Amino acid sequence: EALSIAPDFDNGLLAKGTILKRLKRLPEAIKIYRKMTARNPLDAEAWNNLGDTSEIHGDLQQALEAYDISLRIDENQPQALFNKGEVLIELCKPDGPCRSAEAVSALQAAQKAMPNDAEVDYELAFALYQGGKTRESLLVVSQALRLSPRYTAAKSLRHAILNNAEATLDTNPPT
Repeated sequence: EALSIAPDFDNGLLAKGTILKRLKRLPEAIKIYRKMTARNPLDAEAWNNLGDTSEIHGDLQQALEAYDISLRIDENQPQALFNKGEVLIELCKPDGPCRSAEAVSALQAAQKAMPNDAEVDYELAFALYQGGKTRESLLVVSQALRLSPRYTAAKSLRHAILNNAEATLDTNPPT
């Protein structure tokens, strides 16, 4: 109703985009966030929402670009840092380049801003693991499990880390 009175009301547009995203009407939500960013290119929250919705829609490159713009506007946005790290992890391909160091950096910054967040710890542990930093990954995923003992994905990652560490020890006996 607010948008029928004031079609460019930012809070109304933001709320509508959020509702559309929850309803899985992603192209409509993306259109709203694009309208917001075109009208106000310095709206870091709108850029972050555009990135998040694009990520859910499967357009990881567009999501990453939106997160980068959002962080250029406000480099200390914990959610945009987390989202960027998450997309960088998703973009890693077994046969292609992986920007796990960049993901780790973004997620470490998010972790500082959002301490005691098991999801941030899990994603950081996953990025560390992708980057071959097994010990650091194990410490961080253990922190996620202390915060949320039933976190199934964190349990699975911890298991994979421990099994990989054992396999590495088996194939590389001490000399």
